[in-house]
Amino acid sequence: MKYPVHKSMSFGLYRQSRPLSKGGGFLPGQPPRLTTARRWGTISQNDRKWGSAVRSLKKLLGAALLGALLLALAAPALAAEEEFVLKGSALTGYNGPGGHVVIPDGVRRIGDFVFWGRTDITGVTFPEGLAWIGEEAFYECTGLTSLRIPGSVRTISERAFSGCTGVTEIVLEEGVEYLGEYAFGDCSGITELTIPASMTTVRDGFVSCLALERVTLSPGVKKIDKGAFWDCISLWQVDIPDTVTQIGQGAFGNCVSLRGVDIPDSVTRIDSEAFAVWLLEGNQPAGTTGPALRGGAGSQAERHAREWGLEFIQAAPGNELELGPEPAPLEKSPPGRAAEPLPAGGLGLTERAAAGLALLIRMALV
Repeated sequence: MKYPVHKSMSFGLYRQSRPLSKGGGFLPGQPPRLTTARRWGTISQNDRKWGSAVRSLKKLLGAALLGALLLALAAPALAAEEEFVLKGSALTGYNGPGGHVVIPDGVRRIGDFVFWGRTDITGVTFPEGLAWIGEEAFYECTGLTSLRIPGSVRTISERAFSGCTGVTEIVLEEGVEYLGEYAFGDCSGITELTIPASMTTVRDGFVSCLALERVTLSPGVKKIDKGAFWDCISLWQVDIPDTVTQIGQGAFGNCVSLRGVDIPDSVTRIDSEAFAVWLLEGNQPAGTTGPALRGGAGSQAERHAREWGLEFIQAAPGNELELGPEPAPLEKSPPGRAAEPLPAGGLGLTERAAAGLALLIRMALV
């Protein structure tokens, strides 16, 4: 008797089977059926369950990987929605609406260029504990009107507030130590400034502050570095304490309104052209002049005045300096030749550039 061949549900393999009798033989007349016997290469019900589980796990892993990828791609967009972009205690970006900005507590460093050119910022509050303001961090934020730098700040980097022409008041609290080049350069709205004692060296951070009239250096300042107040054309009063020992090259260069300066005997070095004001014939330099210097007999102030053709006034009762906001009359060097009158508001940009060209070249070579 022939029995049909039954196809197994696995990999196309075939086997024959028919019912078994109690004694193990086939029962005649009964149709063949599949037994529970397994041949090599077949998959049981358990095998199919494991395969289904593996396929499900693969799907879950794939979904997780896809989610992670989408999250990574969306991260910049999510960050852009944050007002302040922080990396640890450093502020590295700002996406806020402007106005008055309150830097979050815990920020110790403001990175380079963070608020660069944001003219819509009208004020800023710095947190206590801030230690560093980066390069050009607030460059040309012309909407700012006042600045208070907390004493926790040790460093104000190069051009950090340069070109903030709307600022009329700057308060540097005791503790501020270092100013980078042009830190407050071209802040043409400030009129008065006090340098804290913690800033022992005043570097060239206030170049071309055109409206600056009065500068007070606190006792503790030791050095006025080269170019510190270069081209502050409205400056007419400078208070120098007896802790200062050195005045650098061109420190008060082209300060055309400066008529007289008291130099304490503690000053033992005054570099070349420290107070020089360039005279012009057309757009060409034609000698220098400068303020009167008052100091002790035989002092460095006297030696510098004699060397550079400045008036020297010996410090004594009754020997007063003439101070005032009006520029002193200029005479070309050598004496006796009439100088061209100063344009209203000081020298223009072209004239100032021509007048200072020689000093800038020499300062670059020092």
